[in-house]
Amino acid sequence: MCGSGFRADLINRWHSGAPLPDDTLRCQQENIYEAYVSAQYPASSQEARLSQADADSRWARNYFGPPSEGSRPIVGLIGRLHQRDDFRLLAREGLTVRRGPLRVRFRSVKGRIDDPSVRVAYAIPRIVGSAVERNRIRRRLRALIVDLYRRRQGVPFGDYLIRVSPGAANLSYEEMQQYLTDAIDSFLKVD
Repeated sequence: MCGSGFRADLINRWHSGAPLPDDTLRCQQENIYEAYVSAQYPASSQEARLSQADADSRWARNYFGPPSEGSRPIVGLIGRLHQRDDFRLLAREGLTVRRGPLRVRFRSVKGRIDDPSVRVAYAIPRIVGSAVERNRIRRRLRALIVDLYRRRQGVPFGDYLIRVSPGAANLSYEEMQQYLTDAIDSFLKVD
């Protein structure tokens, strides 16, 4: 009853001074609760729509940029092995020891004075398990390398590639620690 045609008729009567129908008051009350919503897109504006936190200048001074990608160096002199030439040298000159599901390849840097450090790379193929399991193994190995680095004997300076076989997903922390410690101690005897 109070549709758009009725509204147009009311508007025309209002402007012409004609008497309004009795149900005009009811329709005017209904119009209070109705809103006009345009079906057209609004014109673009120059103002950016920012949340209060983004618009407030006090928040901007503590911004340090996006987080860096990849893993950070573990501790002190333990770094990442990631250059292709380093992997080639490790494959050509390195010694390999297998303990349980771990295969550790080592290349000494005794004669290299410019960078006497420990660099480690991890090779954990998909066959070992899901991404969650592989990341758990990688975190355990990193923690074990730090523990071995901090012990009294330390670890020999050089490059390490730690390869993991499928059985590593079922190892406890202590078993993995024993296998890795045995492998690195064998390099101490050779070195």
